[in-house]
Amino acid sequence: MNAPETAQSAWIDAFDAMQEPVFSHDGKCRILRANTAYCEHAGLPLAEVVGKPWRQIFPKAASAHSGATPGCASDEQEIVLDSGEVYRSRTFPVWNADGTLDYALHILEEISARRRVEQALQEQLALYQALLKAQSDLGEGMLIDAARLVQLARQFLEQQRAVLCP
Repeated sequence: MNAPETAQSAWIDAFDAMQEPVFSHDGKCRILRANTAYCEHAGLPLAEVVGKPWRQIFPKAASAHSGATPGCASDEQEIVLDSGEVYRSRTFPVWNADGTLDYALHILEEISARRRVEQALQEQLALYQALLKAQSDLGEGMLIDAARLVQLARQFLEQQRAVLCP
């Protein structure tokens, strides 16, 4: 194998080592290359993915993501699948010297757990704020209960950090 072939092989190996689904597509949204994680998420071998429009393969979400098309810029969007899974999609277009789109690289990051934790934290914050208002309305008689609430909130936050940062 010559040096360019070795470098290309190493580059493909690096993308295949990534746990995040990564793929590239042309200006017509046809998949040019996909890493192993992408194929696993799609449930298809690479040979059945290449050349097909990515919206028909993975992620299959009708309003999910516009994708890179000629004239587009880099972007970042969330994709919510019918299953409830949430992905952060980052798109990086690669331009030809004449300003036309050569291809676009997509990196997908599964963020469902993070969104669930954020929602739970918002719910806990709303509850905490309601209890603080109730304490204010009722006077100092609830100070002990508020202190207990703070303790419970701290425990909850520790549990959520453990989920996000195992």
